[in-house]
Amino acid sequence: MPSRSESAQSGGSVAPAGAGGAKASDSAGASSQLATEQAVRTSLQGQLSGETGVDMDAQMSNLIALQNAYGANAKVIGAVQSLYSALLAMVNP
Repeated sequence: MPSRSESAQSGGSVAPAGAGGAKASDSAGASSQLATEQAVRTSLQGQLSGETGVDMDAQMSNLIALQNAYGANAKVIGAVQSLYSALLAMVNP
């Protein structure tokens, strides 16, 4: 096997010992860091949407409750109007 100096003199490239292993290790480390960062991002997006998001089911439930209350108030106003009209009819024959 040629020595490093012989290999360099003959035009061959000389890679430092363990360079291939270092690249693989860097690649694995970067992949691991990417996976971790993606998991953190997903978690933070979930928390954000939980805090600021609109719950459509709750909003529809509130809307239906308000519609029912509006209908009930309209009936009360109608009853009061009819009582007031009856009272005026008794006072002014």
